[in-house]
Amino acid sequence: MDNFKWINDTFGHIIGDKMLVTFSDILKSIIRESDILCRIGGDEFIIFFKGKALRNDIANKAMTILKSFSEKLIIPDTDKKVTVSIGISVARENGNDFSSLYNNADKALYYVKQNGKGNFHFFSEEKNDIEIKVNDKIDLEYFKSFLKEKEFKKGVYQVEYEGFQKIYRFLDRTISRTKQVVQLLLFTLTDKNGGVPNFENIDEIFALTEKAISISLRRGDVSTSYRKSQFIVILMDASHESGILVAERIVENFYSLYDNNNIILHYDIQEMQRE
Repeated sequence: MDNFKWINDTFGHIIGDKMLVTFSDILKSIIRESDILCRIGGDEFIIFFKGKALRNDIANKAMTILKSFSEKLIIPDTDKKVTVSIGISVARENGNDFSSLYNNADKALYYVKQNGKGNFHFFSEEKNDIEIKVNDKIDLEYFKSFLKEKEFKKGVYQVEYEGFQKIYRFLDRTISRTKQVVQLLLFTLTDKNGGVPNFENIDEIFALTEKAISISLRRGDVSTSYRKSQFIVILMDASHESGILVAERIVENFYSLYDNNNIILHYDIQEMQRE
């Protein structure tokens, strides 16, 4: 499961445990009686599929697993979907014993984790590397279904921090060419003394801040949580003055949702410029 630590840190271990149960239930619904499934770590599972199979058959099985997760693996009480990464090794070409097959599948999994997650790859012993070419038709069909939004939603595009970094870097490369005016907003939650808030209901405050941001922004804007006390927002095609108006609206919406003066929501704004 991708980003399991983030799930635990953001939503708590009870939600994390529920996600693991859902994760294992989905896997159990996919395998055959002759297959072997086990959990080997906090967020890692192994499936051993018995019998010979062509590469395309194996790839189709991996796509079935990924598509099942994309449809069913959703964080409770949210619309946030969780992705899964898969590393594949094949006997006999990648080994004849458990240790060899496990280590090679783990290397393939590491490659996926380092290259975007939410995908599958084969290990290729002959090249002593990861085999990344499966079948063009299979890859394209999978990516089209996986990358496309299942439904268009109003409001800000909320992403995990890692995805936000990629969007930021992409914009950083293009704004000088497109001449777009982009504003960055940083929101910080503090106590009345300017320190990091330390309240039992910090998860509730986090969720309310996220909601205040979501209802205040447009569909083309992007936001993420940096930690439980900070949020970052990209405002597309926005002047400094309009950015301030948006920031003030977010603060106003936050206090309409959380009527308590023990928490202060600060913001800073800066135009994004290509250096």
